[in-house]
Amino acid sequence: MSLVKWFDKKMSEFMENLGNRLKSARKKMSFTQEDAARVAGVSARAWQTWERGDNEPGISALEKFAKACDISLMELITGEMPSESVPVNIAGLPPLRAGQKIKLLLTIEIAEA
Repeated sequence: MSLVKWFDKKMSEFMENLGNRLKSARKKMSFTQEDAARVAGVSARAWQTWERGDNEPGISALEKFAKACDISLMELITGEMPSESVPVNIAGLPPLRAGQKIKLLLTIEIAEA
């Protein structure tokens, strides 16, 4: 199998699984698709394509929906509860002042089971 076909297969599986998690979370909240779409800030048509795994939702819409369902964004995306702590390497960062904000780049590596 070529790398492109492998990647397409994995992406298709991921989107199908994400769609199933979105549908499951929606039903746990007793939301209709229209309710879920409203909470996420998108159209009902867009929501329907996400549940089918046809389109990829934006991260901000997922964040809004996860918050409304009282689950973590990580749980919604991966289906796994986040660990209590996440290792962060802050070596090389300058000292921060109170109230100062920084942007962090998050890289997530999902290993094949």
